[in-house]
Amino acid sequence: MANSIDIAIATFAVQAAGAQVMPLNPWYTASELGQVLARANARGILYDEACRATVETFASRFAFTWCIGNSPGARRLLRWRDAPALADRLPLPAPDAPSTLQFTDGTTGVPKGVNLSHRAVSTNVSQREALLPTRREAETILAVTPLFHVYAVSMGLYLATYCRGTLVIMPRYRPDAVLADIRERRVSILLGSPTIFTGLMAFEGFKQARLDSLRWRSSGSAALAEETLRRWETRPAARSAKATARPKRVRS
Repeated sequence: MANSIDIAIATFAVQAAGAQVMPLNPWYTASELGQVLARANARGILYDEACRATVETFASRFAFTWCIGNSPGARRLLRWRDAPALADRLPLPAPDAPSTLQFTDGTTGVPKGVNLSHRAVSTNVSQREALLPTRREAETILAVTPLFHVYAVSMGLYLATYCRGTLVIMPRYRPDAVLADIRERRVSILLGSPTIFTGLMAFEGFKQARLDSLRWRSSGSAALAEETLRRWETRPAARSAKATARPKRVRS
């Protein structure tokens, strides 16, 4: 699934059902998707309708117990929000039960699945909170990077849920939209990548952008070059932000 509120709901829904969630890139080719599904022994799949043709190629091959297609207009996953009592009947997961099966992008060979328990995920949240503390019910986090990637999940989805903040999910990256969201929504935490920060600084409207609401910015998914960091910190728009931490180099 691509970036939307639906992938956030789906992530927690799968875990609440006692299953292990496996976030997948919606732009996988049929070959790439088949390779990952075969290794994961997947039992069901939630997918964007735009991926239907690719998913149907494997539906019979893997004998999925269920397949749920979701389109932005239908918002099928939102219907559970009107039944909050369901949450009281769901047992909390055991600490060592599987939480996530996260596959690497395969840049160094065949994608490798990493099993994460609920204990490992919660420990990671605590470690991040100790390093970069959040303010309870006071943060607005802008997620630009993909929520099927471990970086955006740990530094965006889980961070926002832990502090009971607001997660603003961008469906796709556009520098003008990023700067507009920061200004209009008073974003306090910006999640980006080296490419995104470089693109923002190259955008013609960056010098006039209002970034004073930002407390800190995080860079992940790849190493952030020191030169990029220095360029960001010397720009007038970036200097105006009230940052409590430098853009971090997050290893994913």
